[in-house]
Amino acid sequence: MDTSRSLKEWELNQEAFNGLLNSLSTDHEQAAEIYEEIRRKLITFFEFRGCPSPQEQADITINRVARRIMEGERIYAADIGGYFYGVARNVLREYWKAAEREATRLDRLQQIGPLAEAPDELNAREIERLRRERCLECLEKCLQSLPEETRQLIMLYYQGEKGAQVRIRQSLTEQLRISPTALRQRISRIRAKLDGCLNRCLSR
Repeated sequence: MDTSRSLKEWELNQEAFNGLLNSLSTDHEQAAEIYEEIRRKLITFFEFRGCPSPQEQADITINRVARRIMEGERIYAADIGGYFYGVARNVLREYWKAAEREATRLDRLQQIGPLAEAPDELNAREIERLRRERCLECLEKCLQSLPEETRQLIMLYYQGEKGAQVRIRQSLTEQLRISPTALRQRISRIRAKLDGCLNRCLSR
């Protein structure tokens, strides 16, 4: 079972896509730029939260927003980012729930088959699943507690594989007009705040 595809209950068509662009801006070129920026940020959102299919989940998020607009819902430009992130959080929760259901189904199949796991191994996997879920919840809360610019900075800093990260970080130093060392120091301070927040959250 492909858990990411199981969430695709609706496909984006041209009419809905045009409606989405019109809601972003009356200027077609500007709307296209805003759309690409939103999609890039959504991909980063899912990547940073450990989702194995960030691009697909970003597209699912966009599809849902486009469908709501086509059905008459209004989105105000001042809150466009928050609206997309709100939908993205729901998509992410649904993804992990679907993945959890699939893992449970496979566990049951293994238990009745010749390769059944011992009870202590199953318990260890369940504990690890709960630990990871708790960590993700705390990370989400801690990221949301950061200012928007700070949150976007650290998400971009860790985006992509090693080769892509080098290019992204170089771009960040140019945009911020700071040296690579200054960028690393800034990220280190943000990480320290996040680590403290995570430790407090996980200890509750």
